[in-house]
Amino acid sequence: MGVVIMTDTKKIIYLVDNNTTILTVGCKLLADYCKVFPFQSAEMMLENIGKNIPDMIFMADDMTEMNGYDAIKKLKADKRTAGIPVVLTTVNDDFRKEKNRNAGAFGYIKKLFTTNTLLDFIEKLA
Repeated sequence: MGVVIMTDTKKIIYLVDNNTTILTVGCKLLADYCKVFPFQSAEMMLENIGKNIPDMIFMADDMTEMNGYDAIKKLKADKRTAGIPVVLTTVNDDFRKEKNRNAGAFGYIKKLFTTNTLLDFIEKLA
């Protein structure tokens, strides 16, 4: 009988938001399904992205220092991270939804989100 090698196939997901409540809720919602790495700023995420390249990033579009749009530009400019799908999290605002589409985001979702909303995007990775 052959040796069975067990691998951890959980997707690596980054949550990026300067709102700690959003990070806490997102981590709790995804903890059973993914390896979740929370970051309180886009700068922190960009500094750490080389340690564990994520399968997907959920990132706030409205952060104060570097917003989600500027972070997407930096991700797209680096060949190592250019292909990572980014889902921007936003308030329910039509202007922002259109801006998120034009920013090169994989998609966008309204804050506060549900487990199913997040998992729907993650399932698109398969």
